[in-house]
Amino acid sequence: MPSLPYGRGSKSHSTRAKSHVVGAAKSTRFAESDVCTRYHSRVVPRKVQNTLKRGSMAKTNFNVFATLGAAIVGLICFAISGSHAEPTDDWVKPYVVQFLCCGEQNASGAGVYLGNGLVITAAHVGNGDSVRIDGLNVPAALIKTGSFLQLDISLIYMDPGKTPDSLHERRMTLCQEQPPPGAPVILAAPQGITRSTIASPTLIPAEYRTRFSTLISEGSTNGKSGSGVFDVEKKCLLGILSLKFTDNVDHKDIASYFVPADAIKPFIPVGSEMARLQAGVAPKLTQQSLPALVVTPSSGIEFSGPQGGPFSPSNTEYRISASSGTVGYSIRTPSWLTASSTSGTTDTKGSTITLVVNASGSSLSPGAYGPAVGFTNVSNGRGSTSRLAKLTVQGPSLPPPAPQVERAPPAPQVERAPPALKVERAPPTPNVERGDGAYLFDSHAGFLLDDRGSRLLRR
Repeated sequence: MPSLPYGRGSKSHSTRAKSHVVGAAKSTRFAESDVCTRYHSRVVPRKVQNTLKRGSMAKTNFNVFATLGAAIVGLICFAISGSHAEPTDDWVKPYVVQFLCCGEQNASGAGVYLGNGLVITAAHVGNGDSVRIDGLNVPAALIKTGSFLQLDISLIYMDPGKTPDSLHERRMTLCQEQPPPGAPVILAAPQGITRSTIASPTLIPAEYRTRFSTLISEGSTNGKSGSGVFDVEKKCLLGILSLKFTDNVDHKDIASYFVPADAIKPFIPVGSEMARLQAGVAPKLTQQSLPALVVTPSSGIEFSGPQGGPFSPSNTEYRISASSGTVGYSIRTPSWLTASSTSGTTDTKGSTITLVVNASGSSLSPGAYGPAVGFTNVSNGRGSTSRLAKLTVQGPSLPPPAPQVERAPPAPQVERAPPALKVERAPPTPNVERGDGAYLFDSHAGFLLDDRGSRLLRR
């Protein structure tokens, strides 16, 4: 389900702020505004930021800034989550259509049967090559389409020869007017029938209130694009579910927009235009009624291993079958891959195809190899497809590096104290011996002299 993230302002009612809307291939940034939430049965202004997301489609950004304002007076914000359907709501079930893709195996959206083989849905749901209604798969073709965010509706035409007998006389009328906020409605989707209520446009930013004025309080609508919103009392179609508003701050779904019946009515061709469109898709419907080749799973395969093998996984499997009756098939593989069967016939019970890397793959040099495995419906071409295939051959393993021995850290160097200074002692004073005479002698029997060289006399 596409979703609209939006923003709300702060204290001022005219505050500008940023948020973004992600559409089919577009993203819009728009201003924030005060909106209300339901809290203990009171209206409470709150700052939130919401963003519009359209499924998982591509995104491109462009900026739109606007000033939002005005306090909300007397607005009741209804609960987001839908309630269980009433037993009396079962009347909508025969009108619920599920769109199929990928060999009629996977659901891709919803629609509403209008009668005369016509199904109305959201434009972004797809082309509708096959639909399921009343438990039967029916070939279908797109005859008219709008564009997302402009007129998100498409008209699908089912093969009249394949539709269930229960639908031949059944018609769904379009409502003439929209009920007021708070009125109960039915949301009819392939996932189930639930109750919701009409929500006020004041839940969303001001610049979107005119463009997206028809809302329901059910926000949890992922996977329900194209589902019908029905009037409980009048038992008519109010519109087709298109997108939802999401609070980017609290990550909660706020409300969902539906394309109203007054936009659907002029979109449906009548008279000669309808006859021309139906005639134009007749050849396609004839082709669509042929049995298709169904291949599961939809994912690719990948093998890897050393040069010469073994490779992991050792093998992989695909299941091929026919959507109805029987079909002939052929399988084309890369030179390094072998299939357990390359051609044959299969029916709705199906066959298992096992794929293994062969001797050619084991002799390949290191590198990556492809490209794909092709599955062809040789009976009529319907459902022919391919799956990506990749082989990664690894180079020879290098010997492990020698273990590194960590050396013990060197012992810390201890600084030694410098050696003590050697003190040279003065030579001993010569012993002075007194002479026998009047003069003084030294120890060597020499005369002692004074500073003038005179002999010293004894006193």
